[in-house]
Amino acid sequence: MEWTNNGMKKSYFLRTLYIRESLINTCNTFTQKVEHGRFFHV
Repeated sequence: MEWTNNGMKKSYFLRTLYIRESLINTCNTFTQKVEHGRFFHV
């Protein structure tokens, strides 16, 4: 029982990390596009 619980905890942790990485990447890309657009407008 403890092992499965630990395994679930680990996969949940990895999934959370993966989602956070994806969010950060999306935000970075969005920020770059906005700055890129601002640069071209000026």
